[in-house]
Amino acid sequence: MFGNDRWCNPGHIRVKEQYCSKDIELIAVSIRPYYLPREFSHVIAITVYIPPSADAAAACETVHTVVSKLQTSHPQSLLFISVNTKDAYTSSPLPPLGRSDHNLVHLSPAYIPMVNKQPPTKRLGCVDIDGLTTCITDYINFCVENTVATRKVWCFPNNKPWVTPDLKALLNEKKRVFKSGDKEELRRVQKELRRGIRRGKDSYRRKLEEHLKGSNAREVWRGLKTISGHTKDSGRGPESGDLDWANKLNSFFNRFDCAAPASPTHQSPDLTVLSHHHPPSPPVTPPAPAALSHHATSLHPLPDRPSHSNSPDQVRKELRRTKTRKATGPDGINSRLLKNCADQLCGILLHIFNLSLSLERVPLLWKTSCVVPVPKTAHAREPNHFRPVALTSHRMKTMERIVLTHLRQLVEARWTLYSLHIDQAVVWMTLSSTCCTSHSHT
Repeated sequence: MFGNDRWCNPGHIRVKEQYCSKDIELIAVSIRPYYLPREFSHVIAITVYIPPSADAAAACETVHTVVSKLQTSHPQSLLFISVNTKDAYTSSPLPPLGRSDHNLVHLSPAYIPMVNKQPPTKRLGCVDIDGLTTCITDYINFCVENTVATRKVWCFPNNKPWVTPDLKALLNEKKRVFKSGDKEELRRVQKELRRGIRRGKDSYRRKLEEHLKGSNAREVWRGLKTISGHTKDSGRGPESGDLDWANKLNSFFNRFDCAAPASPTHQSPDLTVLSHHHPPSPPVTPPAPAALSHHATSLHPLPDRPSHSNSPDQVRKELRRTKTRKATGPDGINSRLLKNCADQLCGILLHIFNLSLSLERVPLLWKTSCVVPVPKTAHAREPNHFRPVALTSHRMKTMERIVLTHLRQLVEARWTLYSLHIDQAVVWMTLSSTCCTSHSHT
């Protein structure tokens, strides 16, 4: 048995068992490679040679005894057994190794795996867009967890906004000096603490003034509420946080999801997705006179709906338009990530967008929304007092903006032609009424 130094350190190779008889030749070597899965402590490689004239039953019994002994003494090890079996390998001679007087024999398994027996087949129309979207979402979240640094901040209700880490150090110093009983040192620390509090308040005041000058009303109002100690009542009712209350809100907000059975006298309209091969028909208009109809036939026909083939520039532009202060959807992808990494994500998102439009399907993860109840009144007590705010995926919103751009171009082109028809009809009706009036006067 030969071991490669680049695969394993020679100092981590030990012979565990060796056995030689007329029926079998066996050697078991313990190896600890440089790279090994965590669940295995080391590798035990067993090489077995059984001569053609050997007793097969005795050889198998010897192999079973050695393997059982090694498994009992090393339960966390990984065992490999290489044994010569009739018709299991195809042999080919190789030149001797180094200065050896014996030729090498290269053994190749005679068994052909099933994946090599059958030619590969290409299947069309079986694209799993849901699996693709979930896989990419998990990979993005994995990269964010490994690259974005996190920091734990302790916030206490009695901490004022102008309390800085330096002031906290002075407060701890004051406690230490007070316990020591040194009055002179205590007076000095108290004076320094008062000066630090004064500086902290002045700094916080200047910060609020800068926000006010910059028309940042959000931060100004937040600072005023912090200074005044104003706490907003959640208004979620006495049953807030209860499982029954949550189920009641879910039933109330999802009452329109279940389609009610349509009555035989009134049929609800069928809401279907329009394919880009069949544009919607124009509204029904009264027949035009002969002169107008003859002129209308000479106009160009209405343009067909363009194919939704997006470009990387469109996706990159829409990703950079993402608002960073929007809440994250159920997929966990932050809006700031989409805006800052637009160049890196535009390629894969373009592929998913075009795939979704070609299959006429939206990934299930993008259709899922998290509904947050927001109180409409100061003291909300009933489900009707809450406004449901649905948090959806930011990638779905990006796709909606891209599709909306195509729809606007389509509507503007059709509306231009319809306006031309209407203007021509108004002109013809004005001329015809003028002619009839002049004929009646004569």
